[in-house]
Amino acid sequence: RAAGVIEGGAPSRRRLATRSSPVRSPLGIAMAQLREDPEAIYRALSELAYLVNLLIAAHGGGGRWLRPIDASEIATAICDRGLTKLLGRKRPTPENLAAVLAARGPVAAFRVGWRLAGGDDWSASGLRAAARRARKRA
Repeated sequence: RAAGVIEGGAPSRRRLATRSSPVRSPLGIAMAQLREDPEAIYRALSELAYLVNLLIAAHGGGGRWLRPIDASEIATAICDRGLTKLLGRKRPTPENLAAVLAARGPVAAFRVGWRLAGGDDWSASGLRAAARRARKRA
């Protein structure tokens, strides 16, 4: 609880319903498409875990850590923006999203999305602001 990992038990159904569904995001759609390729999904999941841990570690100041769920949502929003940009002129079909994700990876999508969102502040509020900007522009 002190680290913010456990927050008073399991989240309510109402709280879960308000979270953005990862399957509706470009990243979630691409990940769902990659399920059939064990190597590609392993690589993508490993990179996503790295990004979430990076966000938690980068924020880690002021005695309060970024919660894993928040870091995951921030990483997803920023990756969504980058993945959409990496598509170029291709239509955002599940197949195209998966092909770009498999070829470039979530870290590359995050880098592009971070630049597009104007990310430069690694505080919790700065990370959340970058995620909001990424969502608006996606």
